[in-house]
Amino acid sequence: MSSVSGKAKKLSITAPSKQVPVRAADGRMPACLQRCPNNAGYRTITVRPDARTGVDWARTSIRTMRGRASVDWARSGDRLRLTVEVPVGAKAEVHVPAAQRHNTAAPHGAEFVRSEPGQVVYRVPHGTWEFAAMAESG
Repeated sequence: MSSVSGKAKKLSITAPSKQVPVRAADGRMPACLQRCPNNAGYRTITVRPDARTGVDWARTSIRTMRGRASVDWARSGDRLRLTVEVPVGAKAEVHVPAAQRHNTAAPHGAEFVRSEPGQVVYRVPHGTWEFAAMAESG
């Protein structure tokens, strides 16, 4: 079961399921937390928020067999803050919404993996991780 609250610019999501990509009215997934394919027990989690214009913040969490996994992001002016919680025994691939790597601030211990159009990808082990970026406009 998923619940969405707020107006067009605010979205709060909770969804106890195996995959938590909750779609906004326009089809985007503002908060997205997924188990990677062929990956038993949430050993690797993909965090891929959609932080384009139209939504100012979103959050979601899921209880896995390894513990709680969550993502929470918010935009303030031209800045974006992204917080990710990864349970013990898991790792996450975090897609930070940013045009280029130099537009992001990653915490110590986050490993840069690659850049994709509109996203900079990092890998992190268990723990709570906070990223920052220059907000992209959609």
